[in-house]
Amino acid sequence: MKLTYENCDKLRLTSHGNLVKNETIYIVMEGCKNCGEPYLMQKKSPGKFCTHTCACDNKYNPNWAGGIWYNGRGYRIITLGNGKRKAEHVLIAEKTLGRKLKKGEMVHHINGNKSDNRNCNLLICTLSYHAWLHQKMAQLYQEEKFK
Repeated sequence: MKLTYENCDKLRLTSHGNLVKNETIYIVMEGCKNCGEPYLMQKKSPGKFCTHTCACDNKYNPNWAGGIWYNGRGYRIITLGNGKRKAEHVLIAEKTLGRKLKKGEMVHHINGNKSDNRNCNLLICTLSYHAWLHQKMAQLYQEEKFK
């Protein structure tokens, strides 16, 4: 069993065979329930996963929703695996283009609804054009509502 741990130099082995770091006893767990890798866990509260990412991004988590969730800005996020996530509108745009977005490109929701990820509602544009679009939309809104 191969075990990697970033702070192994701070661990010490006691005469009873326990691993100790800062007076906390650790045990070697056989394998993470998600990725299968062995890991260290505090003896007083052994868990089933090696990292927070493995605990959150898998079917064994009772809150698992198939890897789909909304971030704090209202975008639908898809879990790709191995802890990687990507906004759904970006995935759809990249699939349609047949390539990843280039540096400086972004996806704009034409109707302003961040959860409407239909192809016909997505516009790939530069960062500067995207900023101009939002400025123009705010200006038009102001003119329509307050003049």
